[in-house]
Amino acid sequence: MRFTWLFAALPVFFIGNAFAETIRVCTTEWPPYTVGGSDAVEGIHTRVVTEAFRRLGLDAQIENVAWERCWKELPKDTYQAAYSASFNEARARVAIYPATPLQRLSYVAVVRRGEAEGLDGSVLARLPRPLAAPRGYSITTELRQLGHEVDDGAMKDSQNLEKLVSGRVGTAVMERQVAASLIASLKLADRVEILPATLSAKDYFLVVSRAAGGSEAAAQSLADRLDRVLADLRRERLAERLRDAEARR
Repeated sequence: MRFTWLFAALPVFFIGNAFAETIRVCTTEWPPYTVGGSDAVEGIHTRVVTEAFRRLGLDAQIENVAWERCWKELPKDTYQAAYSASFNEARARVAIYPATPLQRLSYVAVVRRGEAEGLDGSVLARLPRPLAAPRGYSITTELRQLGHEVDDGAMKDSQNLEKLVSGRVGTAVMERQVAASLIASLKLADRVEILPATLSAKDYFLVVSRAAGGSEAAAQSLADRLDRVLADLRRERLAERLRDAEARR
């Protein structure tokens, strides 16, 4: 979706010797944080991201793509920014993380109803196998680092829910609100359940490509300016207010 707030007197993103009014941003389908196709991206984090760029006087052209593709294109400057990204060292080599996150989120286990009696999801080794998490997601890497085999054949959490219902995987690991949103939209509440324990909690960010603006100095300048407006938005509790509004719908 192209967001067209034009502030001609406030050009802020420097590319070479000219200012650019549009910045390309990639994300991936992750309801309720990112919702919609390539021509109409919405969602909680999308609203925060577009407001942050608006306050800098930038038009954000947001594209919903596969998460792996998003990260492959960032070093090429195809996209100058991406969200919602948790931190890891490999990503930090190609993207600058502002100090202020969009939000802190938590991961849970989703299982078929009746197949995890007596379990709260806190002990990964006791969860039904195989575990599933999307390809390219940080939680997939974390699970493997803990010694677990992970089915990462799916690109989206919704695909893993389909695999869970059909019996092709035993547990789908996903962010708590993403799980609740997808279960409601896919009408799966009578077939699957979210176990209560938090498996992992981490901050999620809007990041800037180190290639953005033609130099790392330009990219760092943009990240620093974004950090200031993101800190304002955190104090204003925009993400939480949007989440609460979504819950009331």
